[in-house]
Amino acid sequence: EIDYDVQMKIDLISLLRAIFDKKLFIVGSTILTSLIAVLYAINIVNAYTISNSVTSVNSATVEKLNKLNFIDETKDSLLSLFLKKISSSNFQIKVFNEGDFQTLLNSENLNTNDNITLVSDFISSFTLMAPEIPVTPRNFPWSNIKALSINPFLIEKPYTLQMAGSDPEILKKYMRALTKSANAEIISEITELNKQKIYSIVNELSIESDLLLDRAKQDRLSQIERIKEEDGQKIREINDQIDRARYKAKENRLNQIVALTSSIKLAKALGIVENNFKQFRDDDASTDLKISIGVSKQFPEWYLYGEKALIQRVKLLESRKSDDPFIKELVTLNNQLNKVQSNNILETLETRQDDNLDIAEQITSLRIKKMKLELSITEADIDKVAQINQNFVVNIISSNKRRIVLLTFFSTLLLSILSALVMYILVPKEKSQAN
Repeated sequence: EIDYDVQMKIDLISLLRAIFDKKLFIVGSTILTSLIAVLYAINIVNAYTISNSVTSVNSATVEKLNKLNFIDETKDSLLSLFLKKISSSNFQIKVFNEGDFQTLLNSENLNTNDNITLVSDFISSFTLMAPEIPVTPRNFPWSNIKALSINPFLIEKPYTLQMAGSDPEILKKYMRALTKSANAEIISEITELNKQKIYSIVNELSIESDLLLDRAKQDRLSQIERIKEEDGQKIREINDQIDRARYKAKENRLNQIVALTSSIKLAKALGIVENNFKQFRDDDASTDLKISIGVSKQFPEWYLYGEKALIQRVKLLESRKSDDPFIKELVTLNNQLNKVQSNNILETLETRQDDNLDIAEQITSLRIKKMKLELSITEADIDKVAQINQNFVVNIISSNKRRIVLLTFFSTLLLSILSALVMYILVPKEKSQAN
């Protein structure tokens, strides 16, 4: 046992002497490897996170926006629109391309697939963090929460926008461009929506105005047709009356011819050829002359006119071409016919070029409404829909440089010592074999 202990002491001293003999190797390899680790750690790019906060705009901004005719937004609805817009990957890619951030990241020579990967990796670091939910009051009406686009307990608490990357300045620039573009695009969309609603109402008013004009024209044409129909009926009635009057006059003339023909025959039979009007013009003629023919108090025509006069009267009646001059009511009927045929109202309606006269007040009212709406088309007098805190918080993500150097140092030291021991153990055996 004493010999064993002595041998162990000798071996331990030999090992320590062997390690001491290889001190230059151990120290040199350890220092060299540590220097390499230090250079590697120095060249490691630091990773950073930047963040800023987003809150809703004040009431004055909302009131300015709601001055647009057909816009009714709230602080919460505007913040919701902003958060939805800024969280859209398509919108983030659009801002990345428009801002030429590919050039800023020194990736001009990347191929298409690598560029897509670069964009995806860059925007994937964007994070939207909601504020913590505070303690809920017991008396809060929970039934109304579903109707809100944003939790009511978070309204006054900011949302956090965060990105991670190797260059904080590029991250800041991208975040500013992202928030600025989101504000501008939402304002533009709201303004355009208001314009579309105004144009839609203006178009409806134009259609209504056109319908009124068409209706007025149709009413005028219908009135013309009605007047023509009524005038046609009146003309037919008057013509019927004229025809009846002419027929009646003709019948009276024919009847008169027949009566006169009978009187001619009677006068001829009695030998009364000449008329007897001279007897009535003689001052000395007896006024008591009486002729007992029937009971008539007047003298018959055959006696007064005689055969010759009656024959002449019959010839005149038979040669008459028209009975119109002898029809008293025909003048009145013709006047009525002319009046109907030259209807001034009908002529006015047919020659009218503008149907606005009957609906002038309505058309004027519609035009005033259209003009007011068209004049109300303006841009929104705001520059943001969400309040952005431009003071970024920059944090360095730990890169474990110190740990890498220390781990390399101790690892290399242990490996060097082990290498020295291995060489000590192997070298004597090789010398003994050589001897």
